[in-house]
Amino acid sequence: MCLPVLVKEGVFSEDVYGMYALSHPDIVFEAVIKYDIIDDTICGMREEYGLRLTEYYATEYGLHSLFLAGGNDEWPESMAEYDMINVLCYEDPDELDEFCDTVIRMFREQEELGKIEEFIPR
Repeated sequence: MCLPVLVKEGVFSEDVYGMYALSHPDIVFEAVIKYDIIDDTICGMREEYGLRLTEYYATEYGLHSLFLAGGNDEWPESMAEYDMINVLCYEDPDELDEFCDTVIRMFREQEELGKIEEFIPR
């Protein structure tokens, strides 16, 4: 990963950083660092690299991906505000088999997708 750049300094206990992976400098993502303001220790991190990487490869494989914010109807301005998931969509039910084959092939060929882990503070 590159050195993070502070995008938004939190007033209370969260800072937002812009980052990119050295392997994918064209995929810029946000990381939200949550910290304890009393003893100034980091107590959690949430980042969207897995979402952005999945979207990147989905585009390469001709798949449509969509970010969904859990439990919210509005499009979020940043990852700092909502927990998000990435959904791969298909439009034509007659092409479901081809869609599934493409998704499976994408995850098999792009081993990096299987190694993404995200830490979400509890």
